[in-house]
Amino acid sequence: MRVCPGCGRLHARNGRCSACEAQRNAQPTRRAHRTAWHRTLRAHVLERDRRTCMICGRPGADTLDYIVPLAHGGEQTAENARAAHLACNSRLGATVRRNR
Repeated sequence: MRVCPGCGRLHARNGRCSACEAQRNAQPTRRAHRTAWHRTLRAHVLERDRRTCMICGRPGADTLDYIVPLAHGGEQTAENARAAHLACNSRLGATVRRNR
């Protein structure tokens, strides 16, 4: 009997158990921002905000900024998104902010 390095349980064979090996070899899930839904949402929000950055107020916004970031449990909806420049959005990071 050996301890599986993946789950810590005892198994008859050396190395990982079949369940841990299958989980290790599984394909990673696609990130939410790469889906067709996000492309549609992005186009809608940029049009709604007239490509004006909602952080600094200058025209030419090219990314989405989530008011409640996805990392903090925010939803991927038009009400939670606003247009922003990449530089403005990167400067803020994953902080919860108020809508302008």
